[in-house]
Amino acid sequence: INKLNFQNSPLKSNEIFCCSKFNSGIFFGTGSGLYYFSENKLKIVDKPELNKQKISAIYASDDLLFVSVWGKGIYCFDKNFNMKLTLDKTNGLTNLYISSIILNKDELWFGTIGNGVGVFNFKNKNILYYTSKDGLISSDISVLYFDKYLDSIWIGFWGPGIVTTVEE
Repeated sequence: INKLNFQNSPLKSNEIFCCSKFNSGIFFGTGSGLYYFSENKLKIVDKPELNKQKISAIYASDDLLFVSVWGKGIYCFDKNFNMKLTLDKTNGLTNLYISSIILNKDELWFGTIGNGVGVFNFKNKNILYYTSKDGLISSDISVLYFDKYLDSIWIGFWGPGIVTTVEE
């Protein structure tokens, strides 16, 4: 294991909440913003939506980067870091405390603390929520994972365990 020395870097917080590979580097979500590590250098991503914010979840597809800011919403950027989409209370996000993000075909799935799993459909721009009222064992989600081999989604909870969308 190689220990990286960030003593003289722009890193303002030692708390790393999430990370994801995108383009030719790795993004780190911290308690003080989003950072990008590439070519042995760490740089802060200087975007007003992300500066000095707690980044709680990151998901990278081939051409899009989804970033959740704790208490603010989800932001989507392209490879050139142009804003492509914002999900917040103005367009149907009912819970701004996002713990996990994944992409599944034409849908963005996100886990929340207290409101279960949200599913944003890119085609019709609607958000559906699945909570303990719909059969989840809890509405406090810790992690989501898309299993491409089973074509299913694994849902991890704060406390009671894990479930999958695979039909028996």
